[in-house]
Amino acid sequence: MPPATSSRRVRRRRIAEEDRQRASRACTRCKARKSKCIETPTGICQRCQQGSYTCSFERQETPTPGPRDLEASALHQTPSSNLTPTSNAEPLADGPEDPPSRRDLCSDGDAPENFMWPRFLSRLRNAFYLEPHPSPAERDMTRLEADLAYTSSIPKSAEGLRLQAAIGILPPWPVADFLATLCIMHGTDCFFYFDQQEFLAQLREFYSNDRSPLRRDASFVCLLLAVFALGSQWTPRARPEGIDAPICPGDPGQIFGDHARILMADTMDRVSMYSVKAAFVLGAYLMPSSAIGASYLYMGLALRKALILGLHQEIDDPSILDHEKEMRRRLWWAIYSLERTLTIKLNRPRSVTQDIITARLPNLTPDDYGQPYRNVLHQIANAEFVKVIDKLVEPANWSSDSQLPLKEYHDLLKSYKNDHLTGLDLTNLDPRSPYYRAIFHLHLNYHFAWIAIGKSSVVAMTRFYLRKNQSTDAIIDGVSLMSGPFRYCKKAAQKMLGLLESASQSGNLAPSSFTDFQACSIATIMLVLTGITSRDPEYNAQVAFGLDCLRKMSNMHTAGRMAINFVKALMAIAEEARSKIRLVGGASEAQDTREEGSSELAYIAWADWFSSTTAVSGIAPSAPGGLLSNPAASGSGGRLWEEASALLQLRNLSTPGMSRPLRSQPGLDADRTGDDVLPPPPQTTANQRQPSVETDLNIDLQMFSENHLQLMGLTGMDMLDFDFGFN
Repeated sequence: MPPATSSRRVRRRRIAEEDRQRASRACTRCKARKSKCIETPTGICQRCQQGSYTCSFERQETPTPGPRDLEASALHQTPSSNLTPTSNAEPLADGPEDPPSRRDLCSDGDAPENFMWPRFLSRLRNAFYLEPHPSPAERDMTRLEADLAYTSSIPKSAEGLRLQAAIGILPPWPVADFLATLCIMHGTDCFFYFDQQEFLAQLREFYSNDRSPLRRDASFVCLLLAVFALGSQWTPRARPEGIDAPICPGDPGQIFGDHARILMADTMDRVSMYSVKAAFVLGAYLMPSSAIGASYLYMGLALRKALILGLHQEIDDPSILDHEKEMRRRLWWAIYSLERTLTIKLNRPRSVTQDIITARLPNLTPDDYGQPYRNVLHQIANAEFVKVIDKLVEPANWSSDSQLPLKEYHDLLKSYKNDHLTGLDLTNLDPRSPYYRAIFHLHLNYHFAWIAIGKSSVVAMTRFYLRKNQSTDAIIDGVSLMSGPFRYCKKAAQKMLGLLESASQSGNLAPSSFTDFQACSIATIMLVLTGITSRDPEYNAQVAFGLDCLRKMSNMHTAGRMAINFVKALMAIAEEARSKIRLVGGASEAQDTREEGSSELAYIAWADWFSSTTAVSGIAPSAPGGLLSNPAASGSGGRLWEEASALLQLRNLSTPGMSRPLRSQPGLDADRTGDDVLPPPPQTTANQRQPSVETDLNIDLQMFSENHLQLMGLTGMDMLDFDFGFN
């Protein structure tokens, strides 16, 4: 008789791990969210590890380990010096088991419920005062989005081959850990790229587990390559003294950067936190060699992907942890700050207005004390600076009524300095500190703000001095009108060169830094321009240091060598213009002496001629107030008209709102200055103000504010685009 059914032992079918289609078990959090739970060798699932969540499993089991599990376990217990990114497997796209994942419209943890419809439904429930627990319809929507994202993410064979090739060029674990550390400690500066502890944990998982989903994510691999490329730029700084290791010429991170740009094309239409970070880090890496080209494009790409993910908005979703919200804020302000600073320095239009930003500024959290590089205060100072300079330079139109007055922007910048830079002083900071360059760049950008605001005055004042036939009173009036911005701009250029000299002496000047190179070139150019009208005793030494500094940093790219030639050519023009000022001044003094000596003889000659003319024609002299009346009694209208005509003739052809007098036409005498050549003289009354040169000066300021190309060419900001070899 067969045994009873209840006494039978139920035998469950065992499936090898490599053949299993579903996870053997799921943690509490993934089970509640209906998400795929991928357990790591550490006992924590991948999602909880990435989000720093508490991970617990209700069911404990000890499945029979398969051959791949034994290999992965042995690899995980291997010393870190032996870890290498295995790439000898078949192309990823050809294997049906592990297709490269495509994390579209989701966060780092690939949780689609954090975005799009589920987020909207969650907020809708909150608006209707309903419980935050999702309904079955919401869970179905979440599951449908996950299925769509998974099924649409299977790439073609070519994409899998490119991903496999990118993984194949990754360095072994010791080199990867070294480059990632350099990127964090030296390349982060005052920005935020990622949670450092989380990224280092993902990096170790990528190298230790050949079945990690990160290996199938092209966006993460692209981020990894960008980090290695940026870290490679700082290898000269990490070179120990007295070591015999070879020095890599050129850009040591080019091999990683080239593969990252290839993968960026595959992930162009994918919006995830990994893809945002990859575009951002890659843009930062390309800034020294192609600021106005590839770097500007990747910065814009990162900004727009961040906008799609809603990083610029403060979210109130209770399902998102506070740590994740803070990481979103930091990433947004880092991308926005660097992109906006780059557009200002390259004279490009604003991409995003501050009116749409609701995300709060970064804030210090307890988790920051465990980060290798803690720069939260620097992130806050940099974000506040960008908020200030964005308001100051956007209405940079001297003829506009919305232009901030000198006193107001002076107070804004001084207030920013007192609030954020007072405690970040370089004087008492150890030059070997990893935070030296971050504080150094904050001070450089602060002085650059003065140049960005006062550059129009420098050009206008220099042109004003170079005009001919200007009286001393007019020159004094012009100087008083522009002495404030001109003086601040000159002082800022001197301060920037002083900071660069201190950084050079302490070994903190980096040829691979776009900020260092551009600050040196702009400060030198502005000092040369201001030196046309006035020079300090330290002028020659400061300009010589600027040229020498540019020469040292020009080995990274061709644009640096072109910048040196440009500054030299500008110096030659400045010397010629300065000699012209001296010649005009000497000619004016000689003209005054000649006029004083010959005025009496000229009057006698004119009186004799006039007497003979009136005697022959029979015309009697005019009554008082007529042709021979006292000039003091008749007013100064004629003299004012002559001065106005002379000023009009000195106008630039492109000046708006004013026509140029005709110089020569057929049938007209070239020397004739009658009513058919010049407009009729204006009628002046006693209550009308005397026309002054200040009116013409304001028009010139308007012209230079509108003609950005001419202004940027004169200041060098448009010339130094660092992309002369980009195509």
